[in-house]
This record gives sequence, C-alpha cells and structure tokens, in this order.
Amino acid sequence: MRYLSEHEQLVRGTSEFPVAFYHVTKEHIRYEMPFHWHMECELIVISKGCFRLSVGNAALLLSAGDAAFVPSGMIHGGTPKDCEYQCVVFDYDKLFQEKRVCRELYRKWQFLIVQQFSHFSAQSPEASLAAKLCEILSAPKQGYEFKVIGMLWELLGWLIEKARNFHPENAADHRRRELLKRVLWRIRVDYDKDLTLDDLARESGLAPRYFCRIFREATGRTPIDYLNFYRVECAAELLCGTDNEILDIAFSCGFHDAAYFSRVFRQYKQMSPREYRQRHHREADIRNSENP
Repeated sequence: MRYLSEHEQLVRGTSEFPVAFYHVTKEHIRYEMPFHWHMECELIVISKGCFRLSVGNAALLLSAGDAAFVPSGMIHGGTPKDCEYQCVVFDYDKLFQEKRVCRELYRKWQFLIVQQFSHFSAQSPEASLAAKLCEILSAPKQGYEFKVIGMLWELLGWLIEKARNFHPENAADHRRRELLKRVLWRIRVDYDKDLTLDDLARESGLAPRYFCRIFREATGRTPIDYLNFYRVECAAELLCGTDNEILDIAFSCGFHDAAYFSRVFRQYKQMSPREYRQRHHREADIRNSENP
C-alpha cells in the first residue's frame, strides 16, 4: 500500500467521467498534503479551519469558504490547521476531447488554463460554485454527472475570464519547477532507500548549496526535512491501513533504527507511532458505531 509514491499515476474517475472527489478531515490518514503533481486539474475547497497552500512559487493561507484552482502539472502541497477540506480532481482534456461544442474555443485557451493558478475568496461566485460542486459530489444522486460537468464548464468560463490578467511563468521558473519535479519523483520512488543530500542534488543537476536554497524556497523545508516528512506520511498510512509490525513499517519507509523512527515520527505527528495507530483505530470504531 504505497499510495503516496503512486499518487501521480492514479486514474481519477472513468474515461466517461474523469472526476474524483476527496473529503479530508483531521482523522483522514492523508490529512497533510505532501508536495506532488498530476496531469489533472484540482479544485481545493476549505470547509473549516485554515489551509496553507503552496503552488509553484506562490503560498497563501486559505480559510473557510475559500477555494483554489491548481492547474495541470503544477507542483502543490499544503498544511492544514484544524481544517476540513475537499478536493475535486478532474481532467479537462478528457472532458472535451469527444465534445465538438466549444472544443475549438477550449483549444484556444488551453495553454493559459493549464498554467493558471487561481484563488477564489469566500462568497465569490467561483467559490460558491466550487462549494456547490463538492456538495453534489459528496452525496451523488441519479444524474449528478450532468450537474458536475455543467459546473466544470462554468468554472472553465470563470478561468478564461480571469486569464486576461494572466502572466505565464518565465523560463527560469519553468526550469526550476521541472528540476523540482525530478527530485520529488526520486523521493517518491526511493524514499525507502538510503537517500542523501548529495543524491538529491545530483538528481536536480545542481550544486548542493544552490539546490537546498531553491528547494526550500519552493517547499518551505530543507530537502532532508522533506524526505523525513514524506517517510513519516508513508509510515502513518501503513500504521492505519495495515497490521504490519511497527518495526517492519519503519524499515519499509527508510528508517533503519526503531528509536530514531519513533523520535522523527513524534516530531511530525506529536505522538508515537503506536499512539497514532491506536488513535486511528479508536476513531474508526467510533465512526463505524455511528454509521452502522
């Protein structure tokens, strides 16, 4: 069960309805959002609390009612605080590839749309549309697919309207983004191996000192801090989703010392691996008893 390392390869929805919906609360095993990317677009809607979202070189604090559109292929990640949020991941290319209506118009604006990150403040028409979209996806009824596709078309109209003020990223920013993708991919593939700062710097093709600087500017973490954070997220998923021994989980996530694993895990989760597993099981039992 290596969800995080396989995240970019997931198929969302179906070929006829390429839309996936996720409702994330504090009890969710993937509450934190590690930096990642995928070829689909993503709409993030904040229901409660706050969410610090980083997209490319931008970072902003989203509050309840806010929404954000993350374009295809853009690196993004975030840190929730007492937060409940929803994500809609969808593929505009698949939605339009067989539809002659508006297809040429979409192609005209496609280049801008796939690069444009947008923030929609609470109560704005776009944020209200995003909230309604999540409401429909959270409790789908017969025919809901038509409502969802209609709303995604409407969202596309808002994005095209906002594109008048859009400025594409420059060549240097694009190069840094592609280098960072390579490093993040290396971490996702080899997080269970002995990765060093020099290994990650070589993956980027940059000198270690310069690599550390641009990595921290993009993620807010040093490369090794991010590697440990990612390993802990993978371990947390295994603690909740399997009955594997804690020591086996530590080894499978790149930690070769049980005491060090426990110390690093507590640093990021504020509790031991055993306490984390027990809490998740208690909360799962409560949810099951409330929804027999």
